Amino acid sequence: MASLHSITLDEEGCSHYYLCNISRIPISMPLQMVADFIVPKQTSSIVAELETLGVRIVPHKLHCYKETLPTKFGFVSYFLHHKAEGSRDDEKIHQLFVQWATTELPKQTECDVRIRLAQPLNCCQSGPFLRHLHASSKALAKEGGALDVKKMETFLLSHITFFTQAELEESAGAAGSPTIRRVASESESWGVVGTIAPSTIPAVELGWLRKELPAHFPKVADVSSLETFFYEILGSLVAVVSAEGSDGAAVVEIESPIATGAVPPVPK
Repeated sequence: MASLHSITLDEEGCSHYYLCNISRIPISMPLQMVADFIVPKQTSSIVAELETLGVRIVPHKLHCYKETLPTKFGFVSYFLHHKAEGSRDDEKIHQLFVQWATTELPKQTECDVRIRLAQPLNCCQSGPFLRHLHASSKALAKEGGALDVKKMETFLLSHITFFTQAELEESAGAAGSPTIRRVASESESWGVVGTIAPSTIPAVELGWLRKELPAHFPKVADVSSLETFFYEILGSLVAVVSAEGSDGAAVVEIESPIATGAVPPVPK
């Protein structure tokens, strides 16, 4: 694992603290090159608008994991530095960051590296969501879960598709209130925040997952057992779907190595 930290920071004390997931990182790509991708560009109109509000996007932590996989994966966290105390439009600031993280940040990468927001879009702090994810996930449990919980969290988040703002608003309209409030805590009611499609996960990654979670991974890795496996290890926050289209919509099935149980054996 390689990592960079910008400063020592009390994450819980930040009014805006976000987590982004990075995947498809070439094995040979150095950490410094990844670091270059995540820095906000001063030519960005969104960054400029935040500056007029006295807000600056600051990368905080960057970690990359090099496993027995074709590519590396990792995460980067951001906090928003407010130049002056006093009244401010936190909702507008939050929406501007989400807009930057979902439209401009992904375009800053190279070599097919993918970076995207790794938390519900209506949460301005990643902490409460991650704590609830850990509390409801067998894979992230202190007992019986992965040996390296943060690494497993990062891997799973790379395969979770969070609901769009439109989907969150539709949920709010149907239920009378958002599925998750913009600032949510462990004591609040959390609904489903996104989906995971086991059929889209490459066989080599499933083989790695089998090695990391031997007590939970099914002996026969067919579509049905894998969907049950992800449902059990992720808990109630993430819905398991058969597959996802290019627009993120759930579809019935796609051609996949796991359809025939073609998951690599556990390395000895």
